[in-house]
Amino acid sequence: MCGIFACKPFVMDWLENSIIQHQERGPDQNAINTFEDIGVSVNRLAITGNLEQGSQPVFSSSQFTFCVFNGAIYNTEELITRFSLKVKSKNEAAVLLELYELKGESFINYIRGMFSIILVDKRDGSLLVTRDILGIKPLYWVNMEDMVIFSSSLNAIPEPFLSYATAFPPGEVWINDTFRGKIKPEILEFKNIEALLLDTVTSHIPKEVKWGCSLSGGVDSSLLCALAKSKGHSFNCYTIDTGGGPDLEAAKEVSRYLDLPLRLVKVTDLDIEKVFPKIVKSLGTFQSELILGGLFTYFISREAYGDGLKVLLFGEGADEVFGGYNKYQLALEESSENADKMMIKDVNTLWLTHNRRVDHASMAASIEARVPYQDAYVINNARKLP
Repeated sequence: MCGIFACKPFVMDWLENSIIQHQERGPDQNAINTFEDIGVSVNRLAITGNLEQGSQPVFSSSQFTFCVFNGAIYNTEELITRFSLKVKSKNEAAVLLELYELKGESFINYIRGMFSIILVDKRDGSLLVTRDILGIKPLYWVNMEDMVIFSSSLNAIPEPFLSYATAFPPGEVWINDTFRGKIKPEILEFKNIEALLLDTVTSHIPKEVKWGCSLSGGVDSSLLCALAKSKGHSFNCYTIDTGGGPDLEAAKEVSRYLDLPLRLVKVTDLDIEKVFPKIVKSLGTFQSELILGGLFTYFISREAYGDGLKVLLFGEGADEVFGGYNKYQLALEESSENADKMMIKDVNTLWLTHNRRVDHASMAASIEARVPYQDAYVINNARKLP
């Protein structure tokens, strides 16, 4: 996970300030790079490759293209084999660059993952920007006649332009001031949903760093823990302890049943008072529901970071994908079409609620949040269920 920033034409003060503002998003490495009138910066949280082998910006083998990248790609090995890609860097973004040079802008349709990408093609000076279809990874932008700014957070956007900043639309590909169309991801069909979920959770588990699960005690996070445990993994689970309640007892029961260590994160009024301004700033909102959820996400992530973890799995999106809310049942009583439309709308607006909260609050503690239920394979195969 990282903090990325770009501006055209570049202003060095803005690039340097973005490094400061994105420190918590990427405490392991930072860099600034310019080409002609384009400037990019990155703060990297190292998940794949060591600091040198996976550093950003990432350059292609030909040196024709480079990018800054925020996110995770879950099918890199498959892409390397399928397209015979020669990849020099250990960073996942290196696969993106080789695929781009092979396939052009359609490269993004082959990617399985969560991402915001800012890519510079030195052959023609073009700037390509794109974001995953569900907006799991954040990206904001300011698009004016004589300049454009992109940023992982609102905090890094220069103050005079904050009022013009909006969210970059998920699933779009933008090149040189023009939207070139929506991402059309390739989807592998699964006949067995359990096999699909096992495949997805396995692909989301990092191979090189410590990781764990956020365990609320509900069905979604409990199932994630069970699936990961069934593949032979041992990992910490984290749950908020506010003094009792059914969720806490359920989390304890799940961890006992699965024989997984459970870290109880105790939160007091004073703890909330201390971090409240930090969470409001990170989220860039005064919406009480997002802030409340953001506080809990932050406290869990901070505990995990203190334990040496870099990645947490979260169950966000399962209710929208599999129809877990009561309102879907009520809609279904009217017609299956009503329920279907409601679920599709909710999935497509996750970036405004859960995804915004989970990313910004976890990254405030330098933790990468991964959400397996929002994998494109899971969503599209779930749509086919009666």
